[in-house]
Amino acid sequence: MKKLLFLLCASKLSFAQQSVFSQPQKDQLNSFNSPSLNDTTQKGIFIADDFELASAVKIEKVKVFAKTDAGFLDAGNLISWNILIFQDQSGKPSGIPGKNETGVVYKFNKLASQGGVTVTQAGNDATNISVEFDTTDNSFVFQPNTKYWISIYPTVKSEDNFFSEKFFYWAASTTTTPKLEQAKMVDPDDIMMNSYTTWTDLKGPSMGITGVAFELYGKDALSANDVTKSAIKVYPNPTSKTLSINAKNVKSTEVYSMDGKLVLTSTRSEVNVETLAKGTYTLVV
Repeated sequence: MKKLLFLLCASKLSFAQQSVFSQPQKDQLNSFNSPSLNDTTQKGIFIADDFELASAVKIEKVKVFAKTDAGFLDAGNLISWNILIFQDQSGKPSGIPGKNETGVVYKFNKLASQGGVTVTQAGNDATNISVEFDTTDNSFVFQPNTKYWISIYPTVKSEDNFFSEKFFYWAASTTTTPKLEQAKMVDPDDIMMNSYTTWTDLKGPSMGITGVAFELYGKDALSANDVTKSAIKVYPNPTSKTLSINAKNVKSTEVYSMDGKLVLTSTRSEVNVETLAKGTYTLVV
């Protein structure tokens, strides 16, 4: 008979949103050709940078720093905003935006008119901006000491000439965190005709950079609170059928696989786990 082991964690409501990763921009705003997707041909140039977290976290806000062409934010130009977060594959993203989304653990796609995105002008220059994305719809738990890759790009109105379109340019960073990789770029349709059709290090003779500027905020959803844990008992554990939770006022429970995927939810003090494969899971009460 299969057995499933559950690791009990504290209530996710006990933890406030906080900065979990920060890669600051250079003192002098240095930006470069950045990801943009054409709304008609679905062709674009994309940038991705990696990050690692110190603990298991649900990312609830992403902030990025950028420079834009004049008119980029006009309603007739900016169509939508996109974020893809990929798993790592040998020091590179596991897929390519718009082409191969293998290994995507989180996807954000919203029309500019839908909300969930806040654009703030930086200083007196209207083309220098920061963009905040509300990602509270994310249910994925990012695991500690695990490499992920983030790609942020807008969809813009198509022009007859790709290089006549109004673009978004991700700000450069010089962060040198030891475990991080060089930021990457990819031009899957070879728009620039330089054969960067697979992920390539984003650097050149005039680019003294190691990455791009962004910040991540979230809740340490899987940290253990000793008081909360001592008041909650789960049994039988391991089990193959039903897991019971002995605690007052249970509002919700979430079961996660060890790769961070949400596999079951319940609003009861008993959770039927018969459909789950044999293994170890995390229970958030």
